[in-house]
Amino acid sequence: MPHQSNILYRENQPMVSWVILLLLFVFASNFAVLLLLSSVPQMPVWPKLLLAAVMAALSVMMWTFRRLSIELTETDISFGFALIRKRLRWQDVESVEEVPYLFSRFIGWGIRYDMRGTFGFIARSGMGVQIQTRNRWRYFISTNHPQELLNLAKTQIKQAHARA
Repeated sequence: MPHQSNILYRENQPMVSWVILLLLFVFASNFAVLLLLSSVPQMPVWPKLLLAAVMAALSVMMWTFRRLSIELTETDISFGFALIRKRLRWQDVESVEEVPYLFSRFIGWGIRYDMRGTFGFIARSGMGVQIQTRNRWRYFISTNHPQELLNLAKTQIKQAHARA
C-alpha cells in the first residue's frame, strides 16, 4: 500500500469566468443552429453530426478546464485540470520561483506551451510559480497564493535534497 503524505497546501482555482462564459455561449449558439438544421428535412446529415461533435468537444472542454487544482505534500506537488494532471517528486525538482503570467508568453489560459519550453497550467492572469526540474522540464502554475506556495515548495525541496 503506498504511503500517504500529509497535504501541506491545496488550492482549487476557478478558470477565468469569461472564458467559461464564452464556451457556454458558443455551445448555446451551436445548439440553436443544430435545432435549426434539424428542422430542415433536405439537409444532409453530416453538418448535423459535425455540429454535434463540436458541441461534445465544447462540453468536455468546459468540464475539464473549469478549475485548476494544486496539491502540495511532503513528497510531491501535483497540479492540473480534471484528469490532465502532473505530479513532480520534490527530489526531482531543481528550483522554484515566483514569476508573473504573461499573455504574450503563453497566449491564453488552460494548458499551454511557450517558446521557452515551459508547460503552463493557467487558470487566470496574475502571479504564478515556475518549477524547474532536474531533467530540464519547466512548469508554470498560476496561483492565488504564490508566496505561500513558493515558501512551502522551497522547504520541501530542501528537505528532499537533504535526504538524498
